[in-house]
Amino acid sequence: MLNVLGKIRRKLIAEQRASNYLLYALGEIVLIVIGILIAVQINDWNSARKARQLERGILVEMQDDLQKTMADLDYDLERHISRLASSLLIQEFLAGELPYHDSLDRHFTLLRDDYQVFPKLGAFELLRARGLELISNDSLRRSVTDLFELDMPRVVTSGVDYTGTRNINALMTPMLDRHATLSSTPLNKSTSPRLSAEPVSATTNITVFAYTIRDHNALRADDTFRIKLQDALVIRRKKIRDHLELKQQIENALLAIRNHLATLN
Repeated sequence: MLNVLGKIRRKLIAEQRASNYLLYALGEIVLIVIGILIAVQINDWNSARKARQLERGILVEMQDDLQKTMADLDYDLERHISRLASSLLIQEFLAGELPYHDSLDRHFTLLRDDYQVFPKLGAFELLRARGLELISNDSLRRSVTDLFELDMPRVVTSGVDYTGTRNINALMTPMLDRHATLSSTPLNKSTSPRLSAEPVSATTNITVFAYTIRDHNALRADDTFRIKLQDALVIRRKKIRDHLELKQQIENALLAIRNHLATLN
């Protein structure tokens, strides 16, 4: 098209038909502008298509990350609830409302158990590196950032790997060390690689024994133990509440992601 217009332009110049030449020159300029606009539009379409493909890929990966995080969260939540029940039994025993029975040894042993959630963050870190605005749904983007930057850290930083007043293990271990010794009752059996200079080809059973209290009356008279146990109960109940809230936030995010992905098809 430009070659044709060029020939016409040269012919008009040769014939000194200025008005017609200006008309064709204007037409040539208009065609060039239209061509540029079309090219820009095609480029924008391609960029938008690539952005949506990337958005979809990240959100699909984020679904997998959140499901794995949920499994880890459920594991810890189940154990926190079990340990809360054990702590309440021991509190009843210390108050004299429950007579001693050797079955309590297991519950004493579980008092200091604490856990750590390990969220899977690969997709969110990729999203943050590429730009949060990649998520085209404003509501979903806010939900995702709140989940990964507020809700998850609240639970993660209260885990056993973090020091501070919310660490149940650090709170209760000195108390148990003061009053407990190992019983002859196996708590459970687990397996661990055999420690040997030879290549490991099998596992050996390790028996873990429950704690037992040396002097029940001394324990009941220890106000510090009772205070620390109460503190641990409050902390564990808070952790359970935070775990449940995070679980609900993850479920909400998974639903929102699933709904948004349906619009990207």
